[in-house]
Amino acid sequence: MAIRAGVNVDGVNVPNATGSIYSPSGSVVRSNITAATFHNTSGANITLQVWVVPNGGSPDSSNQVINRSIASAESYTAPELVGQSVESGGSIQANDGGAGGNVVSYVSTVTDFTGSS
Repeated sequence: MAIRAGVNVDGVNVPNATGSIYSPSGSVVRSNITAATFHNTSGANITLQVWVVPNGGSPDSSNQVINRSIASAESYTAPELVGQSVESGGSIQANDGGAGGNVVSYVSTVTDFTGSS
């Protein structure tokens, strides 16, 4: 299995309604999250919700990893995501509690390419 380390996913806006902010693509078999930070750029507190959704799954209480308030201008380093794996066909999904896409997420991953997971 080939490994590519330190792949950065920068400046992804967290949507109002639950949606994907990262999913492995191409020949990637699995992505391991090594760091994740969310920054609230709005003028108000927001509620951030994040799920690590397996292939064929949907966001629900069994795969939710974050449900917390983030203050205006706060940066939140998300330890709940560090060490999580996203398999091919899976995704990290999130919403900003209807704040209008004002939270920006940054995710660094270690990505495995070809071969079995």
